[in-house]
Amino acid sequence: MVSLWPATLGSFVWVTLALAVASNQTFDAECYNSPLPNIPPANDTRSIPWGTPGVELANGTTCCDSIEEVRARIADTDQQILQLLGERAGYVREAGRFKSNRSSVFNQAANDVVVQRALNASKADHIPETIAVEVYNKILETMLAFEYCSYDSYHSED
Repeated sequence: MVSLWPATLGSFVWVTLALAVASNQTFDAECYNSPLPNIPPANDTRSIPWGTPGVELANGTTCCDSIEEVRARIADTDQQILQLLGERAGYVREAGRFKSNRSSVFNQAANDVVVQRALNASKADHIPETIAVEVYNKILETMLAFEYCSYDSYHSED
């Protein structure tokens, strides 16, 4: 009996590779509106695998010349994001004081406006749309739980 397994496996590998290449092109178009560079995988750390540093800083210089610099900049950015999320949480807590009842805490129309505003800003700031939408949906989801908690604490006497 002749086994078809090797031929089937070979076809599967080629189809899988073709789909990976096609899906990467779709991903590039949907997320970045342009193709990403095709860089072959490697086990070594590359200083700059293509082009020149591409992040322009406020002072007019560019970043980054090493992975360590990238990581340091990401850590700085993460700290700023956390500070802004803390500020946003303070406003969410305050919003709970103005809600007339618990059912008014969730407002889908207001959330839709927030996500649309993030989506519009993402285009101007060159942020992939998928990141803007997913991040803002998650922020709204977690802040909603916090707002319910805040509302309940303000209105515990009711």
